[in-house]
Amino acid sequence: MYQSFVNAKANESVASLICSNIAVRMSLGEIAKKGGVFDIQKLVPADELREFVSMLRYSKKDGAAGNLAGNFTSGSDFGKDTRSVTGKAHIKFLTNKSVQIKLVLNITVNDAIDLCPGQPGDKDEQLLTVPLSRLEKSGMAGDIGFSVSYPYTYTELKKL
Repeated sequence: MYQSFVNAKANESVASLICSNIAVRMSLGEIAKKGGVFDIQKLVPADELREFVSMLRYSKKDGAAGNLAGNFTSGSDFGKDTRSVTGKAHIKFLTNKSVQIKLVLNITVNDAIDLCPGQPGDKDEQLLTVPLSRLEKSGMAGDIGFSVSYPYTYTELKKL
């Protein structure tokens, strides 16, 4: 299960957006053009980082991550589903006009297996989810909350 979160395609998409944001802000002079290791929270405005993190949606192709966490527009008995990203950006200038940005991130997912209401899944998954949702609706079963934290490293070269 853990590896399905680590290998999820959404991680790369979010990391690429963070790298692009940093490079654009450097080009505009909003971030000093210097190498080093920096907290991403200090490089990327909080509202923009929240927007990027909101894109951490796992698909069925991601395996267990997609089946368990999927989207996070709802909540459960355990509260609202959340995602968070913290970490460092290792910035190395290759020339005056190109930079290597290596992100070393920690991604945390707080979610719940919630079958009623919930996404029933495809035809095969419904063989399990429909009976379990009936148990939950009748009060014989309930939501199961979980939290997964995992590292994710991503490197991208950017032109300024």
